[in-house]
Amino acid sequence: MTPSRGIHTIGLLFPIDVVYLDASGRVDYLIENLKPFRIASIRIHCHSVLELPIRSIYTSNTQIGDQLTILSPEEMQIHWDQERQASPVLRVSPAVRRE
Repeated sequence: MTPSRGIHTIGLLFPIDVVYLDASGRVDYLIENLKPFRIASIRIHCHSVLELPIRSIYTSNTQIGDQLTILSPEEMQIHWDQERQASPVLRVSPAVRRE
C-alpha cells in the first residue's frame, strides 16, 4: 500500500467508509459514511488509508486496535491453508438416537 495520512472524497458521488492503519496494519482510526466532497482528517501517526464501500466497518465489526492483514487472493489461500494446518478442526460425529 502507498503511504497516506488522509484522503478526500472530492469528485466522488457516493459515501465511503475509511480505515486508517499504522505501519503494522493495526486500525488507528475509523470514519463511517464519509460523504462526497469532504476532506477527511489527517492522522499524523497513520501509515495508510483504506477506502471501503459504505457499511464495511459496521458489517465487519472493525474496531480501533484490530490487526488487518492485506493479501492478494492467492496469498489469502496460502494463509488459510497454513491456519488450518496449525489448528485442525475437531471433528464431531453426529449423535445417534437410539429408541
